Amino acid sequence: MGTMRERTPGTWELVVCDRDGLSPPGEQEAKSLPDHRNIYRSAPRPRCAKRHRSSFDEMDLRLIRNATLRLRFAGTEFLIDPMLGVRGSIRAMGDSTERNPTIDLPCSIDDVLEGVDVVLVSHLHPDHFDEAAFGVVPRNLPVFCQPGDTDKLTAAGFTSTPLDGPTTIGRANVTPVAASHGSESIVERMGSVLGLVFRADDEPTLYWAGDTILCDPVRETLAVVQPNVIVTHSGGATAAGQTIIMNVADTLEVALAAPNATVIAVHLEAVGHA
Repeated sequence: MGTMRERTPGTWELVVCDRDGLSPPGEQEAKSLPDHRNIYRSAPRPRCAKRHRSSFDEMDLRLIRNATLRLRFAGTEFLIDPMLGVRGSIRAMGDSTERNPTIDLPCSIDDVLEGVDVVLVSHLHPDHFDEAAFGVVPRNLPVFCQPGDTDKLTAAGFTSTPLDGPTTIGRANVTPVAASHGSESIVERMGSVLGLVFRADDEPTLYWAGDTILCDPVRETLAVVQPNVIVTHSGGATAAGQTIIMNVADTLEVALAAPNATVIAVHLEAVGHA
């Protein structure tokens, strides 16, 4: 296990230490949370299924629920967009009237957090970083986010770093790229988001598109980066009658634009609006 330490501005390295050195979340931490947050650890969950070996030497991607992912890339364990609350703990979103998430986690929160080195947050909509995440994600884990979200995360006790350009995290280079959470009038309401490109020696290039519609900046990223692996948010969510992430047709267009890439569609279920 390890934790991340900033070596120079914009360059982070993985420091290996034992479990005690990481002070991982446990029963004592859970009991110290406000009562209304203890529910996120109250119900026992089975452990997440063992990972299947991919065709890549080291990279490994695991879907936890909706847009929450565990990514092992270049030796670093990333937790992406943790939505950790119990079923129905989040308000309805978009054009849906159903509370979220619509299902519980498939495993315990401790299992989700085990071995995490870095947390990546694309934006602070509650289906990407919810109250449960604010409550139980360990404060010793570095959090990387878009520049507009650093103040809120820092005020909550996290060590947050803005992804405002190419950033070295361990052996990985992580570069933010343009994304659009809808089109026309809905964009201002939805707020800014980002996509990320992961590169490292001896690893496939990964493009995580994030909460975006299929737009010209996404097409440009596909053409310029030519990623080996693409993660799309493909549930066709809507707000005010407008699509705010990709749908099935958009995802198929992505696959046609990158015929040699492995396309992984997530953000399909587990929230009412997608």
